[in-house]
Amino acid sequence: MSRNEKQEREEIEIDLDEINSHIIYDEWGQKICFGDIYKDKKTIVIFLRHFLCFMGKEYVDDLALIPEKMFKDTDVQLVLIGCASWKFIEGFREDTGYAGLLFVDPDRTLYKGIGCLESIKADSIKDSKVSKHIKSGVFMGILKSAWRGMKYRQMQGDLNQLGGAFVIGPGAEVHYQHFDLTAADQAPINDLLLTCGLSPVNFENDQRVLTV
Repeated sequence: MSRNEKQEREEIEIDLDEINSHIIYDEWGQKICFGDIYKDKKTIVIFLRHFLCFMGKEYVDDLALIPEKMFKDTDVQLVLIGCASWKFIEGFREDTGYAGLLFVDPDRTLYKGIGCLESIKADSIKDSKVSKHIKSGVFMGILKSAWRGMKYRQMQGDLNQLGGAFVIGPGAEVHYQHFDLTAADQAPINDLLLTCGLSPVNFENDQRVLTV
């Protein structure tokens, strides 16, 4: 497979009834049932890798550029879920500028329940198509991750955990699913917005309509 071909995982049937009672945590350590998030609203749910991953950070950097008004004027919301401890949420917000809904699943039971993959291999990253939301090269990105690791001095999630992106709700209905196959494989943000009937946004490497 060439670097320009994008491999996709076959769609799977996601049983939300099996995972809607899974507990996640907010930045104050309060427990929330996963199903309560998308019960009343169509929700873009993005599962992230560990908080020190430069590729995940640059993805969230772009998510932070989406105008808040876009969600306030609709019945759509954006929710991010990480696999670190809740005590790292505040620092991750500061690093990315993301001010929206952000929760964590430190035991990764929800990651496993919804079907997110594990295991990172350098060759799989090298041979895969790189997300448009990743701006740094591998060498510079690793340096950035190392600097942030020195700053916090604690790991913030499982290194092998991959993420994914979904559009769910209202209720137990899945409208879109994307499982990251590598750390560099991320769902295009504009694809998620368009699935929800929202306008696309101009990002640095994905110029479309709306300037932010």
